[in-house]
Order: sequence, then C-alpha cells, then structure tokens
Amino acid sequence: KLQFLYLIAPPPPRVAATMGGTSEDYYTESCEPYAQLYLSRLAANEEGLLQLNLCGRYVTDDWLVRLLAALSGNTHVEKLILNDNRITDEGAAAIAEFLVSADAAGIHTLELEANQITTVGARKLLHAFDTNDHVRHVLIGKNPDVEEETANAVCQAVLFNTQPLQLKRALTLLPRNAVTTVDLSAPPGSASASYRAAYSLDSVNLLAAALKGNTSITSLNVSNNNRGDEATAILADAVAHHPTLLELHLAGNGITNSGVVSLCAALRTNDKLTDLIVNDNEIGDAGAEAFLDLLKLNETVSRIMLDKNNVSPPLRSQVAHALLINAQPLKLKQVYDSLVLNNSRITVIVLDGSSADSHGRLLNDISCRVLSNCLGSNTTVRRLILPNNNIRDEGAGLLGLLLARNSTIEQVNVRGNCITDVGAEHFAKALTRNTTCVEINLDAQKPEPIPADCLALKKVQMSLTLNTEPLALKWLIPLLQVDDPSVTVVDVSAFDSKRKPSAATCQLIAEALKQNTHVRELNFSHNPQIDGNGLSIVFDLVKNLKQITTLRLGNMKFTDEHQPLVTSLLKMNSGLTYVDLSGNHFTKLDDWVHELLERNHNVTSIDLTGSIADANPKEVKELETILKINAQPLDLKRLILKAYHNDPSLTEVNLGYSGKQFVPHSQIKSREMRAQLLCESLLCNRHVKKVDLAYNDLGDSGAAEIARMLKKNRSIATMNVSGNNISDAGFVAIRNALLSNPTLHCLVVDDNPIQDPTTRKHLNLATAHNAANAVNSHVYGVAAEEGNGVLDEELEAAVLQDSLAGYEGHKGSMQTIQKMLTNASAYYPADVNLPGQVDESP
Repeated sequence: KLQFLYLIAPPPPRVAATMGGTSEDYYTESCEPYAQLYLSRLAANEEGLLQLNLCGRYVTDDWLVRLLAALSGNTHVEKLILNDNRITDEGAAAIAEFLVSADAAGIHTLELEANQITTVGARKLLHAFDTNDHVRHVLIGKNPDVEEETANAVCQAVLFNTQPLQLKRALTLLPRNAVTTVDLSAPPGSASASYRAAYSLDSVNLLAAALKGNTSITSLNVSNNNRGDEATAILADAVAHHPTLLELHLAGNGITNSGVVSLCAALRTNDKLTDLIVNDNEIGDAGAEAFLDLLKLNETVSRIMLDKNNVSPPLRSQVAHALLINAQPLKLKQVYDSLVLNNSRITVIVLDGSSADSHGRLLNDISCRVLSNCLGSNTTVRRLILPNNNIRDEGAGLLGLLLARNSTIEQVNVRGNCITDVGAEHFAKALTRNTTCVEINLDAQKPEPIPADCLALKKVQMSLTLNTEPLALKWLIPLLQVDDPSVTVVDVSAFDSKRKPSAATCQLIAEALKQNTHVRELNFSHNPQIDGNGLSIVFDLVKNLKQITTLRLGNMKFTDEHQPLVTSLLKMNSGLTYVDLSGNHFTKLDDWVHELLERNHNVTSIDLTGSIADANPKEVKELETILKINAQPLDLKRLILKAYHNDPSLTEVNLGYSGKQFVPHSQIKSREMRAQLLCESLLCNRHVKKVDLAYNDLGDSGAAEIARMLKKNRSIATMNVSGNNISDAGFVAIRNALLSNPTLHCLVVDDNPIQDPTTRKHLNLATAHNAANAVNSHVYGVAAEEGNGVLDEELEAAVLQDSLAGYEGHKGSMQTIQKMLTNASAYYPADVNLPGQVDESP
C-alpha cells in the first residue's frame, strides 16, 4: 500500500550550483511563491497536507513566522521540513514558541539542518522540548555555529519523547535524585509483548545514562522487557559502582549465561547491591557458576533468585548456601569455615552488635540459622556471645534447636536483641532436651524487656538451674511438678556421680513437691556432701508433706554432731513412719528416745544398721521399745504409754475380745508384739489392777511375756487370758512366775488347750496364797481351794521337778535348790523405774 508520496521540486539553486549553476542564486532567490502556496493550503486546513516541506526554498525568519502563524488551528500537518534555508536564532525562537503551544500537538517531526542557527537558538529549542513531548524526530545538524554538545542534547530530548511514560518519569526524576524506587517492569506473559517492544536499546541507554549520575535510587525493576544480554550488559555497567542501589530486578528478560557473565563482571567490585532477581530467564549451570565466582569476591549480594531457569538442583543449592553465608556480618563469615571444620582453637564466639561491620550488618534470624547449621555437631565451642544484634523470636527458636542438638555449649548471651516471651518459650522447650547449657542471658530486649514474671522466663531459669544439678533431676523435676502418679519415690542416692546433689538440689526438689500428692519416699542416702542447709530443707519438706512416710539418710557420715538435726526431724511429728540412718555413727540416743516418747508417735522404724556399734545398749533397747510402741494402733499406744508413765488414772487394761473369734494369720505376730509391749510397760506399773487379754491368740510366747511381767509387777490382781491358745507349757511358765508374785489372785484361763488336769490345779494353788485376805479368789474354771498362803506339798514337788529339769547339769547342792524354793514367794522391791531402765538381769 502507498504510504508516502513525494512531489519533488526542481533542485534548489545551491544544489543547481553543483550541477553548473551559480551559488549566488541561492542568496537572491525568494521563497515567496512556495510560501504563498503553503499559506493558502494551510489556511484551508487541507486534509491531505501532512507535511510542510520547504527544504531549500530560501525560507527566512519572517516567512517562517507567517507560516507558523498559519499553522494555528491546523489539524493535519505532522512534519516541518525546513532544511537548507536561511533560518537564524530568531526563527529558532519562533519555532520554540510554537512547539510549546497547543497548535503543535500534531507535529512529530522537525528538520532544521543546514540553516544559520547558533547554539543560542538550539538551546531555545532544547528548552521547548522540556515541555513538548510530541516531537519524536528532530534534525539540527549542519548548523555550523551549534555546539555538538547542545545538538546532542536536543536529539536526546527528542529521544526522551519517544520513550514510554514510566521511563520518561524515571528519566526526569533520576537526575534530580528525587526517586528511590523505579519500576519499569511489564506484566509477564504474551499480552505484554507490545509493551515490551516500546523499550528499545535507546531506552536502556537513556536509563543507564540517568543512573550514572544518580545517588538516590535503591530499587530498579526492569523485569519482563525481553531486551536480552546486550541490554543487560548496558545496565550492569551503569550499576557497577552505583552508590545506593540495593535491588536489581531483571526477571523475564531473556538473559542467557553470556548476560550473567557480563553482569557478574560488573558487580565484582560493587559493595552496595544486595538483591539480584534473575528468575524466569534462560540461565544455565554456567551462569550459576559465574554467580558462585562472584560471591567469592562480592561481600554484599545476599539474594539471587534463580527460579524458572535451567540451573541444576546441585548448583542451585550451592548458590543458595553461598548467599546464606554472604548475607552474614563479616565477623561471622570469617569464622564460619573454622566452625564447620570443628577447629579446636575456637571455644568462644563473640559477635557483639555494638559495632556493626562495614556494611552495617547485624546478626539476624538468618544468622541464627547459619550458626545452628554449623554448630550442630561442633564439639569445641563453649560460649556463644551474641548481644546487641537484631535476633528476633524466630532466631531464638533456631538457637534453641541448636541447644537441643549441641552438647558442649554452656553459655548463650543474647542480651539486647529483639526477643519476646515467645522466644523465651523457644529456649525453655529446647532446654528440656539440653543438659549442658547453664546460662542464657535474655536481659534488656528491645523495644521492651521480657517481664520478670514471664512464665517462659521462669522455665528457662529452672532448666538452667537443673543443668547444674545431677542429670536424673532434669527429668524428675517436671514429673514432680505435674504430680505424676507414677512417681512415688524420689531417689537422690541413684543420681550420677559427676554432679553431686547439694543444698540447691534439695531446694529444687522441695519447690517441685509443693503441690505434689503422690510421693511417699525420699532417699538422700550416700550423699554426705549435702550440708546442714540442705538437710534443713529436706526436713521442712517432710514436715509440710504429710504423705511422705519414708526418709532414707543412710551413709551420710552422720555423727553425734548431727544428732540435733535428727532430733529436730523427730520433733516435727509429721506423717513419717520409717527413717533410714544406717551406715552412720551415733553414740547417743537418749534425745531420740525422749522425743519419740514425748512428742513423736508416728515413727515406727529407724534403721540404725552399722550406726550404733558404740552406742549405749540400754539406750538402744529403749529406742527399739519406743519404736515398737509407735507401731501400735493409737488407742493401744496411748494405753501403753500411760502404763509406762505410771498414770494413776489407768487401773484397768481391757484388750480382750468377747467370745471366740477367728484371728487371721497376718495378725498373730502383731498381737504377740502387743502382748510383749504391754507386758514391758506393766513391769514396774503400780496402778493397774485388772488386765483383760482374752482371745488375743497370744500363744505360749505371749504367756512367756506375761510370766516375765508377773515376776516384777506388784499391782495386778486380776488377769484374763482366756482363749489365747496357751498350752500347758505356757501356763507352767506363768505358774512359776506366780511363785514370786504376791498380788495376782484371780487368773482366768478358760478356752485354752490345757491337756494336763493338774495344770489348773497347780495354777489354783499358785494363786491361793495371794488370796489370804481376798474373797472368792480362784482360777476361773477350777474350784478354788482355800489356803493359808503356803504352798502345799504337791505344788512344791511340781515346782521342784520343773526346777530340776531347768537346771539339769547344775552342780549345786540340793540345799541350794531348796533354798531357792523357800525364797520363791519373796518378791522384788516395787521400785518404779522409767521405761528401759528395768533391771532384767537373771
């Protein structure tokens, strides 16, 4: 199709002169006929008149002014071709004035070559193009007095008008340093193809020129403009030394490995750019390797986006790792390789953010990831000093993961960072799996410190304290705090030997047990290093927790110096029933006897195995007796103690059962013990008159205890031992005891397995002499025979026979035995002694 129609006029005189004419004709020829023709057509706003072409028609400034005036209101003319005329600076000024008017809106081409315009006129045109953005093509060359720089500026100004609006705005603001972010990106996809085509290499050159003088921009985005490697090289050269640019977006620009090489070469010495976005290009492994080489020299680039390229996964991983390291403060980068190699010379890492590196970098959450990765298996670093940085809760979580894996770090200082209670909770969770870290400094966090009453902070402090204690305590304390029903014993004796329990250990256990209801036993044996403060804590704990029944303090190297502590324990009168004091060394027990007798009626057993070799046997005996009494039911215990204390209000002891009852086997030993204790308490009692022990299944062993008591007791007058499964042998022991007892005159023996008929008779005879002044004195079940208190011959013979059997092999004379029998009715003085002081010598 026909696009342009040129109607060629005859050659102008100057051109004709080259063909044989005269050059003077050029200066005498008039443009009037040509100008008049155009004036009439312009006045008619002729539709087909698209250009005003007066090239070489001797146009002067006056005719130019008339022609420009005729263009007022014209809507069709697009080109002004005025080359090779007589236009001077005055005409250039008229054109400049016209260009800034609304009438010039349709003009897009202006040719003014080979006129008489100087630099002054060219500058007026240049100023006009600051306002006029319609002219896309201009020629001003071959004006001999126009400086080349000014001519180029005019051409650049017109070229500016050919650019997309976004770029023109950027090109306007960049030289004035009035912009920080320039976004010239197009939407991705085929729909933006026409948009991308608007950006030419001239556009890139204009942008590059504007960038070289700029000191304000921080982000430049020219993504999805598809200008390829050549445009990339131009931009790379422009930003190579840019003082403020931090981000460069080149996604979707058809960049290949060649473009990456140009980009990396330009950025080797750049110390500002941090982010390079080159995803969705045509970069391969060679380009990725170029990035790796760049990162060995460049210390600031910390992000390169390579998505949707042709880079293999291994190389992408290598680039990602190199970027991760490159983003860190210089001090961390300097020690990174040594940390990875587990260099034994590095035991302390100090990365104090009080003085940032040359790039102003502080440790952040990403830095914590780097540390976590390189120190996870490190075995040399003991202290991690990271104060005054920009570590937040996420970084605290990563440091927590490090502590959960690392078993050598003992101290972490993150004072003055940006950690909240959430970060403290991360540390608390990590410390549940860490046993070596003993200090974490979370003070002075920004913008506000973590509250002192923060629960997470308290958990951290508790865990750190536990890390100074035996390892087993680390897992035990949480169970005690939640009152785990499966934990009924706290055994400190089984703790590891590296960290010995101390007073602090006792305090931790005491705190954990405050709300506990399931622990029944505390074992602190084999820990002599626990001092008096620790023991006081333990004893207070026992006092407050009534459910604790067992306390083990064996092999604690206790001596008489520790007796006051043990005495204070007994004074507490808590729920404690068993105390293990074996493997210690005591010589004095009288204070314990007193406390058990007067105040503590709960402790029923004190294990003193290997602890009382040098103690007074008498005190040992007393202690054993008191403990046996404490093991009895409360009513019986009170009764026995009254008997021991010779309480005048106690005149009857009624422990008998009514009628025959089945006695379980498990209770038999207990009843025998009761009989023994009761008889012990009645040995020297002066007030009890009546004792009922019917149906207690005491057996012959109980009868022996009764016999031993009757030999010394001088107050009991009536005793019922019916239904106690006592055989003839048991009653023989009682009968013999009665020979020295002047007070018992009534003994009930019904429902016992007596086989020998003479046993009842002998018992009756034995009590008869005690009833000389008593009425109806008898052994129930056998008719009483009155007597004068003197043993009859039959009873005397029986006693003699038993005595001879008991003293078989005795070399004494018969007279000695007879003397013993004669004195059998005599009784010991009724001295009243405290318990345990009874003379039990044969």
